[in-house]
Amino acid sequence: MLDCSKYEKKILNYFFKKKMFNLGFLKFGFFQRKIKYIYKYELSDYEVRKIFNYLVEKDYFNKIKNKKRSYLYEFKNKNNTKDYYRKDLGITLTFY
Repeated sequence: MLDCSKYEKKILNYFFKKKMFNLGFLKFGFFQRKIKYIYKYELSDYEVRKIFNYLVEKDYFNKIKNKKRSYLYEFKNKNNTKDYYRKDLGITLTFY
């Protein structure tokens, strides 16, 4: 069984150091590449997904559903007390 807690501290330190909370909502693939980079590509896709789900369950990320029935994730700033979610992801164009 994979012990996700031993990966947690290193990943969170990297994310805070790089200020990932300023990037907004991103796909899982972005965070997957970052986690693999942190561990020098030694982790499999399955292990990275398990670690990421562990971090989402520990409430380090905001999660919203987009129009394609998938999710976007936003890394939370531990110093920011405001908790918000972006409701719509579409752009409305009006032609006159």
